Amino acid sequence: MPVMGGEQFLREQRRDVALRNIPVFLMTAAAESAAIEASLHPTRMCVKPLDMPKLLAAPAEYTTAGEFIGGQ
Repeated sequence: MPVMGGEQFLREQRRDVALRNIPVFLMTAAAESAAIEASLHPTRMCVKPLDMPKLLAAPAEYTTAGEFIGGQ
């Protein structure tokens, strides 16, 4: 990401009460992905190379039919 990395984004998101409960899938090629996952607890940790079928199916685990972004 051009402004901040995924780790920094997740830290900032968790500090904001209005944003902290939004699911975040963190994608990384980092060898230390287990340490990142243990310290930041993203909703889902995706390590590259990505398993596209699993990645595309994952959001359904965190939403319900008919649910809209922003809870509207």
